[in-house]
Amino acid sequence: MKKKILSTVLSAVFAAAMVCSLASCGVEAETKPVGDVNQSQAQQEAESQEAESQEAVSQEVQSQETESKQPSQDDVIAATIEETVMWDDEHIKVTALSLTSDQYYHILNLRIDNKTGTDLYVMASRTAVNSFVVEPTLSVDVPANGSAEGQFRVWQKDVKAGVVADIETRFSYSSDDYSVNSKTKRVKIETSAAASFDYSYDESGTVLYDENGIKIICKGFNNEGNPMIYLSSTGELSEGCCVEAYEVYVNGKKSYSDYYAWVFTNTRNLAEMELDDEDVDGNELGEVESLKVSFKISRENLADSRAVKTELVEIPVE
Repeated sequence: MKKKILSTVLSAVFAAAMVCSLASCGVEAETKPVGDVNQSQAQQEAESQEAESQEAVSQEVQSQETESKQPSQDDVIAATIEETVMWDDEHIKVTALSLTSDQYYHILNLRIDNKTGTDLYVMASRTAVNSFVVEPTLSVDVPANGSAEGQFRVWQKDVKAGVVADIETRFSYSSDDYSVNSKTKRVKIETSAAASFDYSYDESGTVLYDENGIKIICKGFNNEGNPMIYLSSTGELSEGCCVEAYEVYVNGKKSYSDYYAWVFTNTRNLAEMELDDEDVDGNELGEVESLKVSFKISRENLADSRAVKTELVEIPVE
């Protein structure tokens, strides 16, 4: 089965309400020799049917990206927060002021008070919105013994169901000379949409690993012919857990993927595992007929020798 047609498995695999942002692309047309009129018409009809099928899959994925038993439209529009102190220690105080949005981002507006005698630089990481891991942006310079306002931003396209029900994150801060250098625990704030938000997610698919509070599931393949890997955690993970592709075999040949993704306590992550076109010796792999993978699971601040390496598991490609 060629990569360009692997996307057809999506209609069978993605029966879920839970989804994430998947890459979509069009159908590549093959160049064919000119034949008789009937053959040409038959080819055109076949290509048209394939294009319609691809478009249907794309529309299905797009519709699934916004499904998760959403709150009412009023909740989506009016999701707000009360002014809330998210963190307060001997160095900084972080207060959430309001929740707004622009054309591309959901924005948590913050005020940060610096209690130290040195300028501090504040960032955010280890973030989940609606229990799904996202990459935030926050960069605030706070003067010594002063305050500054900043915008904690997440892409709207990365937020499931289109509404922010909660945000969980970790702040880190440091001075230029690192005389002050620390990070907070992960802290959570809920919005007015939290009470009606449905946090249940479908976890169907090929289970690749399910131990120690970590579940790894293949949800099928995207339009690029790469597997979509769903992670969920149900156990206490402290600061977090990184899952990386460890061994990858395509058509029985050792290959490579730079896949890695984070999960934290009671969070989920759905990301593409991009497959290499070559094996480790530089030979083209061609059509993907079989795929086996294993993973390395590491907890933050633990030595590599304590990482868990899973067994090789076959992922169905048809």
